[in-house]
Amino acid sequence: IHFRQSTLYLFNKSQRVKDNQRAFISAAAHELKTPLAVIQNQCECVLDGIAPEKNEEYVESVYEEALRMSEIVKTLLLFNRISNAQEILKKIKKCLGIDIEIISGEEEAMCSTSALMLDNSDAVNGIMADMGGGSLELVDFAKRVPVGICSLPLGALRVKELLGVSMIPTSSDEEKIKTHVISALESAPVKSRDTIYLIGGTARSVFSLCFDGKTEISPSDGVKAYNLLSNGGEESIKRLSSKLPKRADNFMTGFYIFNILCEYYNIKKILVTGGQYPRRVE
Repeated sequence: IHFRQSTLYLFNKSQRVKDNQRAFISAAAHELKTPLAVIQNQCECVLDGIAPEKNEEYVESVYEEALRMSEIVKTLLLFNRISNAQEILKKIKKCLGIDIEIISGEEEAMCSTSALMLDNSDAVNGIMADMGGGSLELVDFAKRVPVGICSLPLGALRVKELLGVSMIPTSSDEEKIKTHVISALESAPVKSRDTIYLIGGTARSVFSLCFDGKTEISPSDGVKAYNLLSNGGEESIKRLSSKLPKRADNFMTGFYIFNILCEYYNIKKILVTGGQYPRRVE
C-alpha cells in the first residue's frame, strides 16, 4: 500500500512538473516570436525603402528587440545547465512570468524506482542507479521497499568538468575520479547488494555500444569493456564521437563511475532497464 501511495504521489507530482515544462516551452516560444516579428517587420521597412528618414529608428528598434531575445536565450541556456535552481527559477519568473516546480533528486530517484518495480517483477532486492549529467540518484531497496535514497553530485558531466579529466581518462584521471566518487558514496544510505539496476541514457549508451543488445552483464564484463575502449586511444575517440556524438565527451567518465559503484557495493550482476536503448553500433 505504501509503495502504491508513493507511486501515485510521485506520478501526480511528475505530471505537474510536465505541465509546468510545457507552459515554460510555450511561453518561451511566444516571447521569442514577438521580437522576431518586430525585427522582421523593421528590416522589411528598411529593405523596401519605406520612410527612409526613419531608418535610424528602425535600426534602434531592431537592436532593442535583439537585446530582448538575447536575455531570453540566456535564460534558456541557464535553464539547460541548471546549477543554482532557485536563481534560474527567479530569472524564468521575471522573464516569462511563470512558476516552475522542480522535483528533488530524491523524488526523481523514487520515480525511477517506481518505474523499475512496475516493469520488473524480479526486482526484489538491489540498488537502482540513475546517472544524468549533473547527478547520480541511488535507491537501495529490499523486498521491493526502498530503504535508502540519495541524490549525489556525481553526474558524468559534472564530475568530468569538476575534476578536469580527459575524454579518455588517464590513470591519474581515474585515481581522481575514484577518490572523488568513493568520498561521496561513504555518506550514502546504501548497502551492498548482489544486483544493480542501471537507468538512464548513460547506462543505455554503455550497453548499446559495448554489449551487443544484452540487458545483463557481470562487473568483470564492464571492466573489460571499459579497458578495451580506454586502451583504444584515438580510435576510441573517433568511435565515440561518431556513434555517440551527444555523450562522447563524458561517456568514459560515466562508464568508469559505474564500474566504481559495482566494486564499492560488491555487485555480482548488472542489469540495464528503464526503456529501450538503441541498437548496437559498430
